[in-house]
Amino acid sequence: LNLMVVCNTMAISLNNMGQVIEITPISWDGVPLHIPKFQIYAIIPNPIFTSFHSKDGKRIPLIDVDQYHIPVLEPYGGFLDIPPNFAVVMSHHIQNEFSLYAYPADTIEDTYSISYAEWLSEQTN
Repeated sequence: LNLMVVCNTMAISLNNMGQVIEITPISWDGVPLHIPKFQIYAIIPNPIFTSFHSKDGKRIPLIDVDQYHIPVLEPYGGFLDIPPNFAVVMSHHIQNEFSLYAYPADTIEDTYSISYAEWLSEQTN
């Protein structure tokens, strides 16, 4: 397994977030997505679907990384039958619960920085 792990051990809080936020642009099906770098757990090139899970009548592919079975979610509601060029694995936290999921990506661009205020204003547009 060729895994590019993005080390994201920084703690996020309103006090230490700072003035800028790093963004990693990806594209899927010709549509760009701009993901905060701190949310990315890993980027897996050429992922292999090891199984599929059915939910609400939809087949969701899974990739296995160590003991984790990570769902690859098509962000626009489509179907994924063929593995993408990349699986962008993201972490999700709710209180004490931790989970991983991935978005497919055709391309990964270089990370860039913008002000935190600018990023917040883009989220409301």
